[in-house]
Amino acid sequence: MNKKDYNEDPFMPSGSEDVDNSFSRQTKITGAIDQVHSVNTLHMVAGVSLIFLSLSVILLSVLGLLQPLWLSTALSMIASVSTMIGLFFLYSVAYQSNDPNRLLRDAMKRIMEAKN
Repeated sequence: MNKKDYNEDPFMPSGSEDVDNSFSRQTKITGAIDQVHSVNTLHMVAGVSLIFLSLSVILLSVLGLLQPLWLSTALSMIASVSTMIGLFFLYSVAYQSNDPNRLLRDAMKRIMEAKN
């Protein structure tokens, strides 16, 4: 027998390498989807709207549609900070710690609080 024959799983068919690769891709995609579904959707909508509105204020300021120069400058500075805050907010919501036991821990916490 070849060395390859010893390393193969006896329960897997011979052409299963392609299946393994597609399965790993599916688990990565489903993991990302589960991550998005596990966060509060309202927080994501708030972050996206903050970024969108801030960038629109910056666009209005750059195009010169806000007439007094001092107002345009002040609003673009505030909108720039708001855009950075929105980006950080989205980052922190989307990439929170992936704790697989979080659901179990939260359920146990609710049970203990209900007992008391």
